[in-house]
Amino acid sequence: MFGRQPTLPLALKHTTFHLTTPNDYWPRMVRLLQVYHQAAKKQIQAQQHLAKT
Repeated sequence: MFGRQPTLPLALKHTTFHLTTPNDYWPRMVRLLQVYHQAAKKQIQAQQHLAKT
């Protein structure tokens, strides 16, 4: 569309990160999953609102 590939909110690439300890993996994964779930929920609600009108 418009001569370029669309950039979806969840398709953005995150920068690389360095884990200081192996135990840092899980809390970071939980936070990322929360962000993805919130983004998906907002998108679903927006689409449902558009479908209602």
